[in-house]
Amino acid sequence: MNVGDRVRVKLLPEYRAQYAEGAAKCLDGALGTVEQAREHSVCGANGNEPARLVRFDVPRPKWWKDQTPCAAFWFGVDELEAVAS
Repeated sequence: MNVGDRVRVKLLPEYRAQYAEGAAKCLDGALGTVEQAREHSVCGANGNEPARLVRFDVPRPKWWKDQTPCAAFWFGVDELEAVAS
């Protein structure tokens, strides 16, 4: 995944427990564009996998009361799938 690529969030079942309550439900399946890339981030189960910041097409719903709707989020590359532009 490179900056500018179109992606869909596809959370892996084994990672879902790492997300705050309700977050996985709000993020899974979201469409967006890769905005930044890090090759050694602290995302994912092993704590040192490449990660991508995805800017969502539409801000994601809030998963807690006082939250601002989420416009972008970091994901491990294995939690993203490429989609056609």
